[in-house]
Amino acid sequence: MHKLVLTFLFLITSMIATSEESESVSMLKVIANPESLIGKTIMVKGYLRYEREANILFYDKETYENWRTKEGVWLSFDSLEKKTIDLMSLDGKAVTVYGKVNPKHNGHKGCCSGSILVIHIENSIAGI
Repeated sequence: MHKLVLTFLFLITSMIATSEESESVSMLKVIANPESLIGKTIMVKGYLRYEREANILFYDKETYENWRTKEGVWLSFDSLEKKTIDLMSLDGKAVTVYGKVNPKHNGHKGCCSGSILVIHIENSIAGI
């Protein structure tokens, strides 16, 4: 029970800290000019494809449906985020991602245009 409470408090604290300290950016900026975002915590919205070998945030629903991976960014998750969120339930949905850009990593076999180390991800109820 103690571990559950600590995990819950950590998640709430990280969500509040992340939303207050992050810079809202467009997917186009992440794809076209990722170097300008190095070292910053960003907030970006897109459509999540979460599968065994594909953790990709797509620009819009069309790029998601047509697997245009060069118009998306790879998402890397730390183990805590993967354990606390049911990522499969977010597959195909509009999401908000908080994280740090890594322009040198382009995902599985270089499929994407950069990557984001995810700090937090949530369902984007209002869409994109």
